[in-house]
Amino acid sequence: MIVVMMESGRKLFKYLYIYIAEIDAITASRYPPSSLSHSPLPLDGKRMGILGIGVDVVHIPRIQAVLRRWGPDKFASRILSQREMREWQFELARSEAHDTIQNARFLAVRWALKEAAYKALYPIVKPTWKELTYQGKSKTGLKPLLQYHPLVDRQPIPTVTLHCSVSHDGDYVLASVLAEERE
Repeated sequence: MIVVMMESGRKLFKYLYIYIAEIDAITASRYPPSSLSHSPLPLDGKRMGILGIGVDVVHIPRIQAVLRRWGPDKFASRILSQREMREWQFELARSEAHDTIQNARFLAVRWALKEAAYKALYPIVKPTWKELTYQGKSKTGLKPLLQYHPLVDRQPIPTVTLHCSVSHDGDYVLASVLAEERE
């Protein structure tokens, strides 16, 4: 029994040693491992790092209740950036008989993304609703884009890239945001 445990301990130590050596090789290289990036480009030597990850889930009927209580324009004007507000006005004009489910989904996506972004950026940056702008997939097939544009000059903040993902299924919207610092 002891011999078996010693043998398995040696194997574990060997695998751990190999794993640490691989991590050292990755951190010493200017190229990210293929498992972390599909880009063949080298890292430019500039520091970058993950500031945070945020996730939020929104129940669409909850947004519908808020729209009934506050009215669609009052709620939208509170959480949407100027660009999103123009898109909202276009959606309202286009939707048939003010389709409340479609309108609620539009707002729920933005609410979830902005909440997730806040969670990813806090406490380094405390964005307001209007400082975050979401653009859905474009016709060129680019991934969804969430941008942070401070409305007022603040103390020096890092240059931030936000990577986002949104999924909606039935009555729920799920958003995740990864905040990355770039110098």
